Amino acid sequence: MSAAGVRLGVVGATGQVGAVVRDILLERGFPIAEIRFFASERSAGKVIEFDGREVVVEDAATADPSGLDIAIFSAGATMSRVQAPRFAAAGVIVIDNSSAWRQDPTIPL
Repeated sequence: MSAAGVRLGVVGATGQVGAVVRDILLERGFPIAEIRFFASERSAGKVIEFDGREVVVEDAATADPSGLDIAIFSAGATMSRVQAPRFAAAGVIVIDNSSAWRQDPTIPL
């Protein structure tokens, strides 16, 4: 994280919840230095307009998350169970909106 803002990833960016996350980020003026969108293989390559920029959606399973500060996961429990640990291992703070770890007392809410 820098004075210029957060290097942020949104996993599940093409879904309904991901769209709401994108809207809220803009609505609240979240300080974003860099934005990256991730989704399933079938959505990879799509282009999403965000704050006047065109952002190409990356395949969450194969993309390198290095360099991100935070990733917001809204892609469902299956995606989160597989990809959130991989993102965290790359040094990314993961905020997961799925049910993957809701009942796990070792994972902070």
